[in-house]
Amino acid sequence: MTPDTRQKYLLWLYQNPGQHGVDKPAKVLGLSVTQSAHVARYLISESLAMGKTWDMIDDSWDGFVEIAPRGMKLIENKIPHNEIMRPITNNTVVHGNNSGVINNTTATGSANVSISVSNEQAVSHLFQQLESGVRQHVPEKSEQDKIVGKLDELKKAYEAKDKPSFLKRYQEFVGSASSHIELFGALAPAAIPALHALASAIS
Repeated sequence: MTPDTRQKYLLWLYQNPGQHGVDKPAKVLGLSVTQSAHVARYLISESLAMGKTWDMIDDSWDGFVEIAPRGMKLIENKIPHNEIMRPITNNTVVHGNNSGVINNTTATGSANVSISVSNEQAVSHLFQQLESGVRQHVPEKSEQDKIVGKLDELKKAYEAKDKPSFLKRYQEFVGSASSHIELFGALAPAAIPALHALASAIS
């Protein structure tokens, strides 16, 4: 199991709250059910996930898994970054009322640039990056438009400060995006904490 597989699996659990059979993340992440069970067992042993996996008579594996509180804290960056083992990516983190941080991570190192911007500018930039990611990582134009449509509805719900609608649109957007493994891997590290921060900002 690679660090990248470990991270994507945990991110998928974070994006999809509740208990799942190990076959579901396997399908999304391109793993066999046996591989999925092994990753789940490893995350459970780390106390990042909760559940149970077991060996079948025919040498295959089965089980169920869900994210644990420690795993949620890991994804939300409440413990050191070197324990997250992030893949190379471009992240936009939105936090507080009046600031945005763009963290550009490359193969040669990291550069953190703090930008004093209004919350509206930070949110606008976040949604622009999400749409750009969809256009880049989803090959079919019709599917791109479908996911971007979900993203537009999510943005409108935020602008209306309608928290129930925002949470509903968030689940719809994530559900559409998570069926595309390249898009999922590219967006999840930035999108999850940022969109959760937006949800928390809606009173």
